[in-house]
Amino acid sequence: MTKPEKLIFYGLLFFQIVSGLVFVFFRFVDADEGLYLNSAYLVKQGQIPYFDFFYPQAPLLPYVYAPISDLGINSLFLGRLISLLISLILGLVLFFYYRRVTGDSKSSLWLYFFYTFNGLFLAYHPVVKTYAWSDLFGFLSFILLTNFLFFNQKKSNLFWSGLFIGLAFNFRATFLVIFILEIVIILFFSKIPNKSKSIFGFFSGALIPSIPSLLLFFKNPWVFIFNNFTYHQIWGKEVVQMGIMQKILVLGKFIFYPQNLLLMVVAVCGIWWSFKNNFRPGKIAFIFTLVIAIIYFLATPTQFQYYEQSLPYILILSTFGFSAILNWLNQQKTSLNNIVTWSGGIYYILALIPFVLIFIFAVRERDQFFKISEVKKVISIIQKSTTPQEKILSVWPGYLAFSKREGIEGMKACGYEVTPFVDENKVKALNLAKQSEIEKILAEKQVKLVVVWEGGLEEFYPVIEKNYQLKAKVGKVSIYQ
Repeated sequence: MTKPEKLIFYGLLFFQIVSGLVFVFFRFVDADEGLYLNSAYLVKQGQIPYFDFFYPQAPLLPYVYAPISDLGINSLFLGRLISLLISLILGLVLFFYYRRVTGDSKSSLWLYFFYTFNGLFLAYHPVVKTYAWSDLFGFLSFILLTNFLFFNQKKSNLFWSGLFIGLAFNFRATFLVIFILEIVIILFFSKIPNKSKSIFGFFSGALIPSIPSLLLFFKNPWVFIFNNFTYHQIWGKEVVQMGIMQKILVLGKFIFYPQNLLLMVVAVCGIWWSFKNNFRPGKIAFIFTLVIAIIYFLATPTQFQYYEQSLPYILILSTFGFSAILNWLNQQKTSLNNIVTWSGGIYYILALIPFVLIFIFAVRERDQFFKISEVKKVISIIQKSTTPQEKILSVWPGYLAFSKREGIEGMKACGYEVTPFVDENKVKALNLAKQSEIEKILAEKQVKLVVVWEGGLEEFYPVIEKNYQLKAKVGKVSIYQ
């Protein structure tokens, strides 16, 4: 890199760190962060996901955050800092990968610019969730796979590719489909000898991080599959009741969001460039993008942020396309090059503003009670009103983790809302509480506090109001004693 390019690179890295820290300390709390941190807190106490408490994800995340999970609200910030570090690593990996395969430092800086100022990465990476981890490990697997197929057929590349995709799907189970996709690519779309040995090396790598999952699976296959897959289908179809039109609207929202729309337009140019020049890593990036989009479109329910996981590959294609456009303009010897560069960059940064308004300033009414200041108020009341030995019934597991209090059996995580659609005899095996059991606990006053927000646990309001008195109200959160 030239000296000016180095200055731009370090400037982008600095901005990514600063903006990431803003989201770490000021972003409202994501509901799933409470679920994951409470699950990590239970793991630190020696409990096992699926079998001691309900946990609707692949099993690795609670173990990663378990060491810092007993620090109350500070566990949120420390966990987010860990996730931010993972996100920073992914940005650097993207930059150096693109520069290595193209030899173009200027275009690599454009890719890093797109990554640094991307709203979805800023909003969903520096949080205690699975996205940053599975994005990083999935992309590392992509790099090593394409390196093996097109540049260096060392068997170690395929082993490490398998290991990283194994880590990815043991953080987020949807990446199991990418694991299968990579096997298909190795078997049917590669010209390598000894494919059976190559597949064996790939499998061997994926097996190592999958050992905990396999042990949990063989302990009770039905429970494992329900937590990871069946629960999401029941919740999406019966609770959320998401239909095909809603899925189309969510996908459309992702495609036509201003930042993403720019990336999509230039990504189309990048796809054209990759096929025209037979640039095979670009073709694989296109396949990854397509498959990830299909996975999340078919998932029930599907959510806007799910499609974020296709963005590392979209960024690769977008940078190919943007570079092709700028090169074409240079060949035309017009003054449009600088206009396109500056207008595109300014547009992209301005399109970040809605993410700041939504996630930092919590302008949507539905996010108000997730503001860190509001969560801290509720935690303070819980801690002052109970001892660590007294149980509380909380609509959200985050209040349990942050106040370091214990919930009732069957409501230490999410899941109770699907129990009406599950065979009664199987509910207990899933560590879920039937609604009749929750009503009995409330009727017999077995918990010291009940913490609910508007729209949560509505079916239990009559028995709550009959047996408990309103102690405090923090925004839309009600605390009964």
